[in-house]
Amino acid sequence: MVTSGMGVSSRRKDPRAIRLDRVRRRSAAMATASAAVAILLGGAMLLFWCLTPADALFRYAGLVTPPPTEIGLALRLAGFAISMIPLGALIAGLMSARRCFGHFAAGRIFSADAARSLRGFAYGVGASALLKPLAGAALSVLLSALSPDQTRSLVLDIGSDLLLSLLFAAMVAVIAGVLVEAADLAAENDQFV
Repeated sequence: MVTSGMGVSSRRKDPRAIRLDRVRRRSAAMATASAAVAILLGGAMLLFWCLTPADALFRYAGLVTPPPTEIGLALRLAGFAISMIPLGALIAGLMSARRCFGHFAAGRIFSADAARSLRGFAYGVGASALLKPLAGAALSVLLSALSPDQTRSLVLDIGSDLLLSLLFAAMVAVIAGVLVEAADLAAENDQFV
């Protein structure tokens, strides 16, 4: 068998380079996905408040009182604005995740900026989790005022999903804080070399 002058080892890529390329491609995809989900969430919330029938909006707010036959545009916009408060925090967190993945895609995997962006994601998720029950309570008061029974209701929904979201956000924030400190320490040590 005749072989060319190139050996098998010269045709193979370095395994570390292959892994780094994979990380960069996946990170670029996740950066795009984070931005797309942020945009889709905002658009979906707007469509939800524009198109959802009154009885479904009342159920969404946790109300058992009968809804009016129709909810006007001004109140729908007010409901949308209230709903966007926790969603806006989540969207800000997703945009921080996009920046974090952007750093990874550029090869800055252990940079302080990537870790700070990851911490921003955690803060966004945590803020969203904390704001969601408050926004839900405000929505219940807003919508219950429309009830034909003229009764006001305040619904405060606190469940395990809130606690799990807060725990997740806290864990990611602590990990990101450790990574920021490690990156700062590495940069400090590089100055002495």
